[in-house]
This record gives sequence, C-alpha cells and structure tokens, in this order.
Amino acid sequence: MSEESGRSYTVLIVDDNEIDCLTYQRYLSQDNLMTYEYLQAETVEDGLKLLSNQKPDCILLDYNLPDADGLEFIREASETYDILPIVMLTGQGNEEVIIQALTSGAMDYISKSKVSKDNLCRTVNKVIEKGELLHQLKEREEEKDKLIVELKKALSQVKQLSGLLPICAQCKKVRDDSGYWEQVEVYIRSHSELEFSHGICPDCIKLLYPDLNMD
Repeated sequence: MSEESGRSYTVLIVDDNEIDCLTYQRYLSQDNLMTYEYLQAETVEDGLKLLSNQKPDCILLDYNLPDADGLEFIREASETYDILPIVMLTGQGNEEVIIQALTSGAMDYISKSKVSKDNLCRTVNKVIEKGELLHQLKEREEEKDKLIVELKKALSQVKQLSGLLPICAQCKKVRDDSGYWEQVEVYIRSHSELEFSHGICPDCIKLLYPDLNMD
C-alpha cells in the first residue's frame, strides 16, 4: 500500500472544527506511504449520508459534534456496516469514551491534544491496513458460505437407493413404487445417477457359447 501503487485512499473527516480538519489534512499530506483524498462533514447526520454514498478507507471521527456525539455515529453506522475503519478523536481524559468507542466498533483512537504528523499517519495507515484485511476475510467467508450452499444443493439432487426392493426370484425384475415390474437396470437408472454399460460375464459366455475356448 505505498504511494508507488498509484492508489489514493479516501479519508472521511467528521469534525465541525475547520482548523482541526485542515490540520489533519496537512499532516496526512506529508505521509510517505500513502496519498489521500478527503471527504468532510460537520455533523453526525451529514457524516452518515456521506458514508452511505461513499466507501472511505478511514474515518476520522470527532467525539463532540453539533447534533450528537461520535458514539451515536458509530452506533448508527454499525447497523449497516460490519467493518468500521474509524479513528475516534477525543479530548484528554475521555478514557470511558475511548472504551465505549472501541467496544462499539472503532478501530483506534487519538487524543486531540496529542495529534501529530507521525502518530496520525501511523494510526491511519494501521486502520486502513486492518480494514482491508477484514474485508478480504469477509469476502473469503462469503465465498465459503456460497460454496457450502452450492454443495448442499448438489447433494440434495443426488438420488440414492435405500430400503427393501421387491425382486422376482425367477426373471429378476423389480417392482417399483407404483406396483409395476421392470428390468432392474431400468429401475436403478430412474432412481439414481447411474448409467449401465452392457457386457457378458464369463459364466454366461460358457452357457451361451459352450464351444468357445476361453483358455
């Protein structure tokens, strides 16, 4: 995930403080590993609208927002999205908020008083990598679940013979469920995926062709 790959990662900033938003963008523009594009919202409502239309690789989420707190953003987003690449930005001394954010689905946090170029870039890098890994694991789980469904469907279509089958002791015909007698190979073919190829066994060859030398 380096700049050499040519990919630009999208960061959604949900914060009503314009100075803080510009600071985050300035720090991230100095990242040596990744390049970024930015989406910005000042409220929980606007942030959720952007999230529903975009797929940001990372979300920088302020705790104090005009219409609700950052935890409400996480709660509402988690109802729709399993993976939330969120970095919660909190004031100093908000340990309880940090715990609630992490247990609700945020991937990391930074105290606003300690935001620097190095720790912001490092944290955003880590969250993006973790988000991509989780998406890959989810896709593999979905592929596995799809394969299991297909296998179950295929197994349900396999015909199997079981139970007691009436068979004539003389001609060896069998009686089907409707009471009709038919050749055993006809019955088996209609009740399974088995196909017959015909030949003559050694005992029948001796019976039908007694003059044929089998030695």
